[in-house]
Amino acid sequence: MQCLLQRIIQTRVSRSEGGMIVAETAGMEKGVEQTVILSVEPDSFLVREARLETFVTPADEAVIPLQQLRGVKAYLDGGSGLKSALKSLDRPVASLVAEAVRGVVQAETYLLKERGFNSSAEYSNYWENMYAGSCRYYSNLERILHHWDEYAGSRERRNQLFLRSKTYLLYGLGPNHYLTIGSLVDTFHELNVRLETNNAVIGLAEADFLRVPDPVCAEAASFLANLAGTDLRHLRKKDLAHFLGGGQGCIHLIDIIDDCIDTFASISS
Repeated sequence: MQCLLQRIIQTRVSRSEGGMIVAETAGMEKGVEQTVILSVEPDSFLVREARLETFVTPADEAVIPLQQLRGVKAYLDGGSGLKSALKSLDRPVASLVAEAVRGVVQAETYLLKERGFNSSAEYSNYWENMYAGSCRYYSNLERILHHWDEYAGSRERRNQLFLRSKTYLLYGLGPNHYLTIGSLVDTFHELNVRLETNNAVIGLAEADFLRVPDPVCAEAASFLANLAGTDLRHLRKKDLAHFLGGGQGCIHLIDIIDDCIDTFASISS
């Protein structure tokens, strides 16, 4: 077994000295480093500044303002403005921006006062109503053992608000035979995924849910059996979400599998 490719994506969301929220997502692959940096208002989540920093070698640096993101809301209801901005960017950069926005959404847990919530319980109730039916956790609220405020805790974070690291490894097992491993570790979750393919067709799909908000989340792993016999080259994210349970699945598992497919495509194309 030979490792053919490594990718890493890291996100950090923190408070700046000026009171803004700064979301940084960095990706590294094949010696290329790219970092998207968003400066976001803590109450409205509107992007005030955005830029892309790229390093190809230690001597080659480029800093590009992402003007199309200014004024866009970095949240789930960012709407057409966010979609339009992402479409105007190259896919690798758009992916980093999307990760940074996800980081801002996750960091909201520790921005209760700025976002107008009186308590962590009020915030948890808001999400249970707004996000109902959207994933395994929020589709089975009558079964969960821990509400979000109980899991995440109510302690305020002064500087660092959220951390996430995603790692992808592609191994060659033989002619047209590959193993792709994807992992996610963040402030709230730990997941690991393994995909084995022969001629781009999935033969094995497994996942371990090592740390999740509630045991009910881990039940989403059962949907991985639906991927057996699927050709990765024709699997779009929309189709992937359907195979992995839709509102009964796990959005983080869907994201990791989608990234695994991108990892596979980068070596097989």
